[in-house]
Amino acid sequence: MGRDKENERHAFGNNPYQEHKYIWTVEELKSKGFHNMNGVGLKGMSGRLWGTLLRSPVGWLVGVLTLLGTIFSYHIPDIASNVVAWKEML
Repeated sequence: MGRDKENERHAFGNNPYQEHKYIWTVEELKSKGFHNMNGVGLKGMSGRLWGTLLRSPVGWLVGVLTLLGTIFSYHIPDIASNVVAWKEML
């Protein structure tokens, strides 16, 4: 756990809440009390290359693959490229 320099992002528009400082695994999120999690996309289906493919003549196919990947990763966050997680605070 901790800082991941490769994925660190600075505040957008000077908004400190948009800083990206950490990469957490699903297990680390669970250990911190996050139990409501849904995945978005599939691991490996993101980044500069994937964005270039989306803008190519086969972009529609890449978009369909991304959508299908999200259908699976939504229910299996361990295979997702991104995870949305939340917990109730009392």
